[in-house]
Amino acid sequence: MLWARAEAAWTAQGEDGAGCLLERTYGGASPIELEPGLQRAWVEDMDTITLTAWCEKDGERIGFGECRSTILPAITNPAGHPK
Repeated sequence: MLWARAEAAWTAQGEDGAGCLLERTYGGASPIELEPGLQRAWVEDMDTITLTAWCEKDGERIGFGECRSTILPAITNPAGHPK
């Protein structure tokens, strides 16, 4: 993968120019295969997203750690909120 700057955020960019899941799946029309038997067109509840990053220049490399989060189901009517 290549790295490219887009709209003030870094994104992984493939050789075809697609970066985010929305681009890679052509707006959800063409799911990608994550592993054998597992395809995604959109992020789903309970999916875990992990972001890692690093930079390298002149043989020196620094990392930015890891950010991981799990997508939880939406709360449809939280307590105390009107419908």
